[in-house]
Amino acid sequence: MIATTRRMAMTDFLLIATAAIVIVLSHGPTATPRQRVEIRDRSGNLQRYSLETSDPRLAMLRKQLAEQERRAPDRALAVARWRAELAEFYADRTADDSSETSALAPVSFIDRVPEAIAPTESAETIARNSEHVHWVQAANEARRAIAEAQQRLSLRSSLASQPSIVLGEIIANPVDRVTLAAAAVIGFCTALVFACWTYACPRIGLQVPSTSATPEFTAESGDCKGKHLRLVLPEAWVHVTQPVSVQLRRGAFAAVVITALACIVL
Repeated sequence: MIATTRRMAMTDFLLIATAAIVIVLSHGPTATPRQRVEIRDRSGNLQRYSLETSDPRLAMLRKQLAEQERRAPDRALAVARWRAELAEFYADRTADDSSETSALAPVSFIDRVPEAIAPTESAETIARNSEHVHWVQAANEARRAIAEAQQRLSLRSSLASQPSIVLGEIIANPVDRVTLAAAAVIGFCTALVFACWTYACPRIGLQVPSTSATPEFTAESGDCKGKHLRLVLPEAWVHVTQPVSVQLRRGAFAAVVITALACIVL
């Protein structure tokens, strides 16, 4: 018994729709790649978003990040250390000069120097002592400046451990929402076209009746009228050839699926 199938299987419907969506997405317009960005503000809140790789704001963030990475050493710390070393050097030298003068004064020069020059010697000693005090104070101020600079440097290092700008991974060829919606619509319409094609040009099949339901026809029963005789033949004796429209539908189905697989692989 010949039977026709006008309904499309659900698996075939989903397969052809998915294949059409894949083809549209692979050949459709692609958006500009985007890069993930994380920015931490002064209050510690973290903001996450993505920018297109051609966005000028992303180039500015890259520049700021490069400046943070190659930041020059603290100039204030270097100057403070130089001032401390200089002040300590002159403080030690003025202290040595004053001690040497006091050690040499009682030996011979006081008796030979006239009395009018004696006040000049005491003035030089006072000047040397005041100079020594000046350099000692300068050394103390330089040490305080070094401590402040080191404190700022440690604070900067702690902030560098939690950078304010982090550039994440690049999302290559993201799918635009419009393209995705268009691909879904095209996929559904393609599957619907194949479903309508199946209904208009059904597949022909051979339906074998059960042996218990097979009637027996004889000439005496009156079922044989005129020149027509109903026969039951074995299944192996019957070969069904599908129409050209069915074969074309099968070829188109296979072509769409193979194209989708090629788009995924390539």
